[in-house]
Amino acid sequence: MQQADIHIQRLNSQQVSQDPMEGWAEAFDIDEYIDDYAELIEDGRISPEAGEKVTRNLRKQVSELQERGGINDPKRLHQNIAFAEVNIGDSSFWVAAASGKRASNETDEDNPLLPGPFRDERNFDHRSNGEMKPYAMWDSEAKIIEHLAHEFDLENVEGQVKLFTERPPCDSCSILLEKFGWGSEDANEEFEGVEMNVSYDEGLRVEEKQ
Repeated sequence: MQQADIHIQRLNSQQVSQDPMEGWAEAFDIDEYIDDYAELIEDGRISPEAGEKVTRNLRKQVSELQERGGINDPKRLHQNIAFAEVNIGDSSFWVAAASGKRASNETDEDNPLLPGPFRDERNFDHRSNGEMKPYAMWDSEAKIIEHLAHEFDLENVEGQVKLFTERPPCDSCSILLEKFGWGSEDANEEFEGVEMNVSYDEGLRVEEKQ
């Protein structure tokens, strides 16, 4: 199969919605999914073993929500889940997201997963093979990064993000993560003030910002 020509760029300020997805960060309380925070962090990163425990408990909670039907039926939550600890500037919070579509106007307080972003809410243009159809827009890692871009001026802040994703980031999400310097010394780093540490379970392999 021919590899897709991934194209991810920043949208200009006129193209980006000025209404951030407020309130969703507070919806995910890490203490509900793991007994001991000390178990979660290992060498400054999220332990893959503990990260899987969190996503397993999170998936169980979401799957027990009342069935709503449609593409966002929580009982069909088999997609990749990612979550992150965010410490940027004076802000500290946790966020979680699952790959796949979810209405950005959904107000179910029991569902801690980030919605959207929809086309008029996103800060990055995700395309493959020159097509305008979004490519990584609905991926869990992309949703978290889009949320950070809504909450912060990433080019002018400092901080750290510890992100765990169940599966290794795909090519398009990796390009987004490279904007934080993650992945290799040749990464196209755009947000130099934000340290991005990423962990996932693939033989318990962990990669971090160089």
